[in-house]
Amino acid sequence: MAQEKDMQELYAHMAEWHRFQRRDTDNIFNALFYDKENLATDEIMEFVQGTARFFDMPLPQVYDGCETFAKAVSRSMADYDICYNEKLLDGIGINNRDAFKLLMTHEVSHHVFRNVVFGSLANERWTHELVCDYMAGVRSVMCSFATGKYKYAIGASKPSLTHPPGLYRKNAFLHGCKAVEELRKSCGGLQHTDVLDGFKEFIIQSRPMIDDEWYSFLEHVDGPVPAPVETGIEDLPDSNLLKQLVF
Repeated sequence: MAQEKDMQELYAHMAEWHRFQRRDTDNIFNALFYDKENLATDEIMEFVQGTARFFDMPLPQVYDGCETFAKAVSRSMADYDICYNEKLLDGIGINNRDAFKLLMTHEVSHHVFRNVVFGSLANERWTHELVCDYMAGVRSVMCSFATGKYKYAIGASKPSLTHPPGLYRKNAFLHGCKAVEELRKSCGGLQHTDVLDGFKEFIIQSRPMIDDEWYSFLEHVDGPVPAPVETGIEDLPDSNLLKQLVF
């Protein structure tokens, strides 16, 4: 009996070690088939509230019912909703605690940046998606969340009128991770607001390629599309977040 118990403990440790090795690897097998966890409704509520506190934001209303994967609906500074569709999320790899926390970071970030006009890409809505993925990367390092499932989910996403290609979403996420790691080397403790310079750098580096992707995407779109944003950073109001970072 003692030997059998020892073997069970050994197998348990091996399983946990393999799980740890997979935590930041983004492939379809790890995302869809391994390390899945059943999430209770009260856990999800706790994840959302923890994310709101991370950003020092009011607590939102949370609903399990959404026509898409998830979304944030802003009503006022103190009033916003987070909606999600657990079945759809499971199908793209958002199926355990850390992956869900990163998704909630993305959605709450939409409310955080809801009034910011970056004016840096031809499609402003793509910029907002990228900054939300960037902040998910920031939080993944600050809070030691496993990243593999989230990286797979965003990396595999297709471009649309509202979302850029998955390659750039994943790159924005990785840039957020890198920004925190570099700041930690130089100053130790930090707040999430300390890393926004990294997003400016990512946009400046990636703008030509992302805008090319947008105009290429438009060639295959029927119907109305958002008007291009041509505002230069210097022409933005002084309250604009990106202008403050640049100047």
